[in-house]
Amino acid sequence: MTGSYGADETSVELATGLREFFNEHCGLDRVRAAWSDGSLDLALWGEVAALGFTGALASEEVGGLGVQPEDLVLAIEEIGYSGASLPLVDTAAVVVPIIERYGSAEQRASFLPGLISGERIAASTVMFGGDRAMFAAEADVLLLERDDCLHLLDRRQFSTVEVHSPDPASRLARVSVESSVLSDATRLAAGATDDARGRAVWAASALLNGVSRRMLEMTVDHAKTREQFGRAIGSFQAVKHLIADAWVAMESSRPCAWYAAHACSQGLADAAAAASVAKASASDAARVVGDSALQVHGGIGFTWEHPLHFWMKRGKLLEHAYGSRGFHLRSLGAAMRDDQQGSDAVFPGL
Repeated sequence: MTGSYGADETSVELATGLREFFNEHCGLDRVRAAWSDGSLDLALWGEVAALGFTGALASEEVGGLGVQPEDLVLAIEEIGYSGASLPLVDTAAVVVPIIERYGSAEQRASFLPGLISGERIAASTVMFGGDRAMFAAEADVLLLERDDCLHLLDRRQFSTVEVHSPDPASRLARVSVESSVLSDATRLAAGATDDARGRAVWAASALLNGVSRRMLEMTVDHAKTREQFGRAIGSFQAVKHLIADAWVAMESSRPCAWYAAHACSQGLADAAAAASVAKASASDAARVVGDSALQVHGGIGFTWEHPLHFWMKRGKLLEHAYGSRGFHLRSLGAAMRDDQQGSDAVFPGL
C-alpha cells in the first residue's frame, strides 16, 4: 500500500489495523459466503463496530474517535480491497458525521449512540432525488435527499424493495417514503445536503480505489504464475503494458480521493469539484484495471470459482454509485463554465 499523499500516523494506523483485521476475519470463504446467500454478515459487522470504526469521524464528546476525513481514506480503501460486504462507508463516513454536525439535539441523542456503537445500521441516498441505496433493507436509519433538503428517518418511516444489482452482496434496494413523513422534525440543518454529497462521493471513490487495487494485485499474481509457451505471461511485453497502464490509472486516482476528503474536512471552495474529480478518476481506474484484469486472466476470470469476478462486479456497481463518471465530468464542465469567462465556446450546450 502506498501512502505518500498526506498519510500521517493516524491514517496509517487506521488502515493497518483494518487490513490486519480483514486478513484474519474476512478471507475469501467469507466473501464468497456473503455473495452466495446475499445477506448481511451481522457477526462481521459487530466485530468491525467493536473496533470503533463506525464512530471514527464522530467527536470524542459523543463517543467517537475524532479523526479527520482524510485520515479515513486509506482505511476505506482497505474495505474495498478486502471484499467485505458491510455498510461501513455510509454509516461511518456519511451518516454519523452529518448527524453530529447538522442534526438537532434530539436527533443526535436519538441516533448517534446506536450508530457509533454499531447497534444500528445506516444507509444513505443523497444524490439529487435518487431512490436507491446499498444495504437499505438492513438499515435502521436512512439519510434521504428530497428537493435539495436532507432528512433523517428511522426504520418505521421508510420501506424498501430489493432491486437487481451486479453485486448482490451489497444489498441494493429502492427506498420509498411517504411525503407526509418528511417534515421539519426530520429535516437536517441547512448545508447538510452538499456536505453529505461530498462525503459520500469521496468515500465511494476511496472504496472503489481499494477494489481496483485488489483486482490489480490478482492480475499481477496471475501474470507471474500463468505460463504460455514455457514462459510466465507476465514476461510478455503486451501483458506488461496492460498491467502498467492499469497501475498508473489506479495510483493516479488514489490521491484524488485523499484530496477530496481533505477539501471536505477543511471546507475548501473546491470541495465539490475535488469530489467529482475523485469519483471520475476512480471510475476510470476501475474500468481500466477491470478490463486489463479480465484480459490477462482470460476465460477463468468469468467463472464463479475464480475470485476476480467478486471485485469486478462490485467495481461496476460502485462506478455508478453516487454519480457516474459521466455525471461528475458534466458537473466539472459546468463548474468550469461558470468560473471562466468565454467558456461557452469551450463547453457549448452545457
